[in-house]
Amino acid sequence: MDESWEQAIKGGDAVAVRGLLDGGAEIDARDRHGQTGLMLAAHAGHRDVVETLLASGASLDVTAKFGLSALMLAVVAGHPEIASLLARAGADLSLKGSGAAEFDGKTAFDLAAARDMHALSAELRLGVSTDQDFAVTPSPPYYAVIFCSRRSDGDRGYSATADRMVELARAQPGFLGVESARGANGFGITVSYWVDDGAVTAWKQHAEHQIARERGRSHWYTHYETRVTRVERAYGMPCL
Repeated sequence: MDESWEQAIKGGDAVAVRGLLDGGAEIDARDRHGQTGLMLAAHAGHRDVVETLLASGASLDVTAKFGLSALMLAVVAGHPEIASLLARAGADLSLKGSGAAEFDGKTAFDLAAARDMHALSAELRLGVSTDQDFAVTPSPPYYAVIFCSRRSDGDRGYSATADRMVELARAQPGFLGVESARGANGFGITVSYWVDDGAVTAWKQHAEHQIARERGRSHWYTHYETRVTRVERAYGMPCL
Protein backbone atom coordinates (compact mmCIF):
# COMPACT_ATOMS: atom_id res chain seq x y z
CA MET A 1 0.00 0.00 0.00
CA ASP A 2 1.35 3.42 -1.02
CA GLU A 3 2.24 5.63 1.94
CA SER A 4 0.25 8.64 0.71
CA TRP A 5 -2.81 6.40 0.21
CA GLU A 6 -2.51 4.92 3.68
CA GLN A 7 -2.08 8.35 5.28
CA ALA A 8 -5.15 9.75 3.49
CA ILE A 9 -7.26 6.77 4.57
CA LYS A 10 -6.11 6.78 8.19
CA GLY A 11 -6.46 10.55 8.37
CA GLY A 12 -10.05 10.42 7.20
CA ASP A 13 -9.31 12.76 4.29
CA ALA A 14 -11.99 11.87 1.75
CA VAL A 15 -10.93 14.68 -0.60
CA ALA A 16 -7.37 13.33 -0.72
CA VAL A 17 -8.65 9.81 -1.19
CA ARG A 18 -10.80 10.97 -4.11
CA GLY A 19 -7.82 12.75 -5.66
CA LEU A 20 -5.58 9.70 -5.32
CA LEU A 21 -8.25 7.50 -6.88
CA ASP A 22 -8.52 9.93 -9.80
CA GLY A 23 -4.75 9.67 -10.14
CA GLY A 24 -4.89 5.89 -10.45
CA ALA A 25 -4.44 4.67 -6.87
CA GLU A 26 -5.12 0.95 -6.44
CA ILE A 27 -8.36 0.94 -4.46
CA ASP A 28 -7.90 -2.52 -2.94
CA ALA A 29 -4.19 -2.25 -2.16
CA ARG A 30 -3.29 -3.89 1.15
CA ASP A 31 -1.11 -2.70 4.00
CA ARG A 32 1.48 -4.88 5.74
CA HIS A 33 -1.30 -6.52 7.75
CA GLY A 34 -3.32 -7.42 4.67
CA GLN A 35 -5.96 -4.74 5.19
CA THR A 36 -7.43 -2.65 2.40
CA GLY A 37 -8.26 1.04 2.59
CA LEU A 38 -11.92 0.20 3.14
CA MET A 39 -11.03 -1.99 6.09
CA LEU A 40 -8.84 0.73 7.62
CA ALA A 41 -11.51 3.40 7.15
CA ALA A 42 -14.27 1.18 8.55
CA HIS A 43 -12.22 0.35 11.64
CA ALA A 44 -11.30 4.01 12.19
CA GLY A 45 -14.88 5.22 11.76
CA HIS A 46 -14.21 7.49 8.77
CA ARG A 47 -17.65 7.45 7.16
CA ASP A 48 -16.84 9.93 4.39
CA VAL A 49 -13.90 7.81 3.29
CA VAL A 50 -15.96 4.63 3.46
CA GLU A 51 -18.65 6.21 1.27
CA THR A 52 -16.03 7.42 -1.22
CA LEU A 53 -14.47 3.97 -1.47
CA LEU A 54 -17.82 2.24 -1.83
CA ALA A 55 -18.84 4.63 -4.60
CA SER A 56 -15.60 3.82 -6.39
CA GLY A 57 -16.10 0.05 -6.23
CA ALA A 58 -13.93 -1.06 -3.31
CA SER A 59 -14.13 -4.78 -2.57
CA LEU A 60 -16.42 -5.37 0.39
CA ASP A 61 -15.41 -8.84 1.47
CA VAL A 62 -11.62 -8.86 1.71
CA THR A 63 -10.54 -10.39 5.03
CA ALA A 64 -7.27 -10.19 6.93
CA LYS A 65 -6.19 -11.01 10.50
CA PHE A 66 -8.70 -13.22 12.35
CA GLY A 67 -10.73 -13.46 9.14
CA LEU A 68 -12.34 -10.07 9.74
CA SER A 69 -13.89 -8.08 6.90
CA ALA A 70 -14.49 -4.32 6.76
CA LEU A 71 -18.01 -4.89 8.10
CA MET A 72 -16.77 -6.97 11.00
CA LEU A 73 -14.03 -4.46 11.80
CA ALA A 74 -16.62 -1.68 11.95
CA VAL A 75 -18.63 -3.73 14.44
CA VAL A 76 -15.62 -4.60 16.58
CA ALA A 77 -14.48 -0.96 16.65
CA GLY A 78 -17.92 0.26 17.73
CA HIS A 79 -19.12 1.97 14.54
CA PRO A 80 -22.65 0.58 13.97
CA GLU A 81 -23.60 3.28 11.47
CA ILE A 82 -20.66 2.33 9.23
CA ALA A 83 -21.41 -1.37 9.69
CA SER A 84 -24.99 -0.70 8.57
CA LEU A 85 -23.70 1.21 5.55
CA LEU A 86 -21.47 -1.71 4.55
CA ALA A 87 -24.24 -4.26 5.08
CA ARG A 88 -26.61 -2.26 2.89
CA ALA A 89 -23.90 -2.00 0.25
CA GLY A 90 -23.93 -5.79 -0.03
CA ALA A 91 -21.22 -7.03 2.34
CA ASP A 92 -21.24 -10.80 2.81
CA LEU A 93 -23.01 -11.36 6.15
CA SER A 94 -22.11 -15.05 6.25
CA LEU A 95 -18.35 -14.51 6.66
CA LYS A 96 -16.98 -15.87 9.93
CA GLY A 97 -13.95 -14.87 11.94
CA SER A 98 -11.18 -17.29 12.88
CA GLY A 99 -8.30 -17.73 15.27
CA ALA A 100 -8.93 -15.80 18.49
CA ALA A 101 -11.81 -17.08 20.64
CA GLU A 102 -13.52 -13.69 20.46
CA PHE A 103 -13.85 -14.02 16.68
CA ASP A 104 -13.65 -17.72 15.84
CA GLY A 105 -16.79 -18.87 14.06
CA LYS A 106 -18.52 -15.50 14.62
CA THR A 107 -20.39 -13.59 11.93
CA ALA A 108 -20.93 -9.82 11.93
CA PHE A 109 -24.32 -10.51 13.49
CA ASP A 110 -22.74 -12.52 16.32
CA LEU A 111 -20.21 -9.75 16.96
CA ALA A 112 -22.91 -7.07 17.00
CA ALA A 113 -25.17 -9.07 19.34
CA ALA A 114 -22.27 -9.70 21.73
CA ARG A 115 -21.66 -5.94 21.91
CA ASP A 116 -25.32 -5.05 22.58
CA MET A 117 -25.67 -3.25 19.25
CA HIS A 118 -29.38 -4.00 19.21
CA ALA A 119 -30.51 -2.04 16.16
CA LEU A 120 -27.56 -3.23 14.09
CA SER A 121 -27.91 -6.87 15.14
CA ALA A 122 -31.61 -6.73 14.23
CA GLU A 123 -30.70 -5.40 10.77
CA LEU A 124 -28.00 -8.03 10.28
CA ARG A 125 -30.27 -10.79 11.58
CA LEU A 126 -32.83 -10.02 8.89
CA GLY A 127 -30.11 -9.83 6.30
CA VAL A 128 -28.58 -13.26 7.03
CA SER A 129 -31.88 -15.11 7.28
CA THR A 130 -32.94 -16.86 4.08
CA ASP A 131 -36.10 -18.24 5.69
CA GLN A 132 -37.93 -15.43 7.46
CA ASP A 133 -40.01 -17.82 9.59
CA PHE A 134 -36.86 -18.73 11.53
CA ALA A 135 -35.08 -16.47 14.00
CA VAL A 136 -31.33 -16.10 13.51
CA THR A 137 -29.75 -16.23 16.95
CA PRO A 138 -26.14 -15.88 18.13
CA SER A 139 -24.18 -18.72 19.66
CA PRO A 140 -25.60 -19.84 23.05
CA PRO A 141 -26.16 -19.07 25.81
CA TYR A 142 -29.22 -16.85 25.47
CA TYR A 143 -32.81 -16.99 26.74
CA ALA A 144 -36.06 -18.17 25.16
CA VAL A 145 -39.61 -17.29 26.19
CA ILE A 146 -41.99 -20.03 24.98
CA PHE A 147 -45.63 -18.92 24.80
CA CYS A 148 -48.21 -21.59 23.93
CA SER A 149 -51.84 -20.56 23.54
CA ARG A 150 -55.29 -21.56 22.37
CA ARG A 151 -57.23 -18.78 20.62
CA SER A 152 -60.85 -17.97 21.33
CA ASP A 153 -63.21 -17.36 18.40
CA GLY A 154 -63.07 -14.08 16.48
CA ASP A 155 -60.20 -11.66 15.91
CA ARG A 156 -61.35 -8.71 18.09
CA GLY A 157 -58.13 -6.78 17.46
CA TYR A 158 -55.82 -9.74 18.05
CA SER A 159 -53.94 -9.66 14.73
CA ALA A 160 -53.15 -5.95 14.89
CA THR A 161 -51.96 -6.24 18.49
CA ALA A 162 -49.82 -9.31 17.71
CA ASP A 163 -48.09 -7.40 14.91
CA ARG A 164 -47.60 -4.43 17.22
CA MET A 165 -46.03 -6.64 19.91
CA VAL A 166 -43.50 -8.03 17.44
CA GLU A 167 -42.67 -4.50 16.27
CA LEU A 168 -42.30 -3.34 19.87
CA ALA A 169 -40.21 -6.35 20.91
CA ARG A 170 -37.78 -5.76 18.05
CA ALA A 171 -37.05 -2.32 19.48
CA GLN A 172 -36.29 -3.61 22.98
CA PRO A 173 -32.72 -3.92 24.29
CA GLY A 174 -31.65 -7.54 24.27
CA PHE A 175 -34.17 -8.81 21.71
CA LEU A 176 -32.70 -11.45 19.38
CA GLY A 177 -35.60 -12.78 17.34
CA VAL A 178 -39.00 -14.45 17.31
CA GLU A 179 -40.67 -17.49 15.72
CA SER A 180 -44.43 -18.05 15.68
CA ALA A 181 -46.97 -20.47 14.22
CA ARG A 182 -50.66 -21.25 14.75
CA GLY A 183 -52.71 -24.19 13.57
CA ALA A 184 -56.26 -24.32 12.21
CA ASN A 185 -57.46 -25.62 15.61
CA GLY A 186 -56.41 -22.35 17.28
CA PHE A 187 -53.34 -23.76 19.05
CA GLY A 188 -50.24 -21.64 18.57
CA ILE A 189 -46.69 -21.27 19.82
CA THR A 190 -44.49 -18.18 19.85
CA VAL A 191 -40.86 -18.31 20.94
CA SER A 192 -38.98 -15.07 21.50
CA TYR A 193 -35.23 -14.97 22.10
CA TRP A 194 -33.34 -12.60 24.39
CA VAL A 195 -29.74 -11.98 25.40
CA ASP A 196 -30.34 -12.53 29.12
CA ASP A 197 -32.96 -12.87 31.84
CA GLY A 198 -32.86 -9.13 32.52
CA ALA A 199 -34.04 -8.44 28.97
CA VAL A 200 -36.84 -11.00 29.40
CA THR A 201 -37.99 -9.32 32.62
CA ALA A 202 -37.85 -5.84 31.09
CA TRP A 203 -40.04 -7.00 28.20
CA LYS A 204 -42.56 -8.55 30.58
CA GLN A 205 -42.76 -5.29 32.50
CA HIS A 206 -43.15 -3.06 29.43
CA ALA A 207 -46.36 -1.07 29.89
CA GLU A 208 -47.82 -1.69 26.43
CA HIS A 209 -46.96 -5.38 26.64
CA GLN A 210 -48.74 -5.61 30.00
CA ILE A 211 -51.90 -4.13 28.47
CA ALA A 212 -51.75 -6.64 25.60
CA ARG A 213 -51.31 -9.55 28.02
CA GLU A 214 -54.35 -8.46 30.01
CA ARG A 215 -56.36 -8.18 26.80
CA GLY A 216 -55.24 -11.70 25.92
CA ARG A 217 -56.52 -13.07 29.20
CA SER A 218 -59.90 -11.37 28.85
CA HIS A 219 -60.55 -11.61 25.10
CA TRP A 220 -58.19 -13.70 22.98
CA TYR A 221 -57.18 -16.94 24.73
CA THR A 222 -58.99 -19.84 26.32
CA HIS A 223 -55.71 -21.28 27.64
CA TYR A 224 -52.04 -20.30 27.60
CA GLU A 225 -48.73 -21.32 29.15
CA THR A 226 -45.50 -19.32 29.32
CA ARG A 227 -42.12 -20.94 29.94
CA VAL A 228 -38.76 -19.18 30.20
CA THR A 229 -35.53 -21.09 29.65
CA ARG A 230 -31.83 -20.56 29.09
CA VAL A 231 -30.65 -22.00 25.77
CA GLU A 232 -27.38 -23.90 26.26
CA ARG A 233 -27.06 -25.64 22.88
CA ALA A 234 -28.41 -24.92 19.41
CA TYR A 235 -28.02 -26.70 16.08
CA GLY A 236 -30.00 -27.19 12.89
CA MET A 237 -29.97 -27.53 9.11
CA PRO A 238 -29.58 -24.44 6.89
CA CYS A 239 -32.35 -23.50 4.50
CA LEU A 240 -32.03 -25.47 1.24
